[in-house]
Amino acid sequence: MGGIELAKYDGIDFTPPEGAREAAKRALDVRETKPPSQRGMTPVGIARARDLMNGVKLSPDTLRRMLSFLTRHEVDKKGSSWDEQGKGWQAWNGWGGDAGFSWARKVVGQMEARDKKTEFVAGRDCGQAEGGTFGPDNKCAVGYGRPAIKGGYKPTRPGGKIVPKSQINKPLPPPPPSGKPAPPKPLPPKPNPEKEQKPEKSEAIKKYEAKLKEFGIKNVDLPDNEKVAETITREAGDLHKRGYELVDSLGKKDYVKEYGDDWKGTLAAAGSGEVGGKLYQSINYNTSDLEKYDESVEKAVSSGLFSANNTFAHEHAHIEHARNLGTKRFVRLKNWATSTKTDRIKIAEEVSRYAKTNPLEFVSETFAGHISGKKYSKRVYDMYKYYGGPTLK
Repeated sequence: MGGIELAKYDGIDFTPPEGAREAAKRALDVRETKPPSQRGMTPVGIARARDLMNGVKLSPDTLRRMLSFLTRHEVDKKGSSWDEQGKGWQAWNGWGGDAGFSWARKVVGQMEARDKKTEFVAGRDCGQAEGGTFGPDNKCAVGYGRPAIKGGYKPTRPGGKIVPKSQINKPLPPPPPSGKPAPPKPLPPKPNPEKEQKPEKSEAIKKYEAKLKEFGIKNVDLPDNEKVAETITREAGDLHKRGYELVDSLGKKDYVKEYGDDWKGTLAAAGSGEVGGKLYQSINYNTSDLEKYDESVEKAVSSGLFSANNTFAHEHAHIEHARNLGTKRFVRLKNWATSTKTDRIKIAEEVSRYAKTNPLEFVSETFAGHISGKKYSKRVYDMYKYYGGPTLK
């Protein structure tokens, strides 16, 4: 929003209410559990849902688009897939749902009322002198409740004055005398990676890295964040005690830079396509971000989206799973078998909503939940074994 528009709508709250935030989160959670053919929302809708879920202040134009969208799509509530949380249901709630619709109507109404009271001053004589200054009346500075500026406005920075008409057709200065051209400036030296030194890590980080190597991880490069390092070391140590063979390497990777905003909330990912096994930890976290991450994961566990908050165990399970099956057989499990899809999704639902995504996530969610102390029904463990999940210890 520009400065004028900010002043124009001063006092109007553009922060989404709790109901709209919850509706957007539900929409994203449900969309994640659906097969690709049943996922609603365009990229714009997904971005809007994330903004609403995170309580981002919206601009006046966005509020108007939000109201327009919800007004057009209220009819989707009568659709055949509404009760099954189909595409229309996802899109409606992704834009804030009923709570968002009510809020958008209220805020847009406040903006329209403010628009009627606002005096726009375009086309007035500003009292501008030839040198680019304004006279004492300052008629163009009046508007939106602003008083005239006493004494006139005079630009103080270069380029602030308008060029007088008398100077517009002034002849250009003569070209510089001919002669030998000036020698080109030397190029800056190319960077030499061998000479560049990485910043020194803290002693605490070095101790965590040494401990992880004791657990059998050959190559370790932890993010320079002690809270992240402590979490990784503790969760890896728990698996090591249970007798699991840990990953070959554990390093930093900037997900957002490589994959975009979809990876902003990710702490770890497994290079599970490579049977050797790599586990990457995101370097996008400072202390406050990690606290938000911990809080969001706890909420996801309590709501049933995730089976446990042990991120390392979940990603490690992908690597163990790939080791058990081999890369080709592992990749084939990225979708449920069509003939048994409904029954197996019902079994996966006993573990978590994320476990319903596909057999790969079902195995990792079951593994992480079991490692964290949860016990499941016989049919969960039978299906886990059927898909070749890592041995549970």
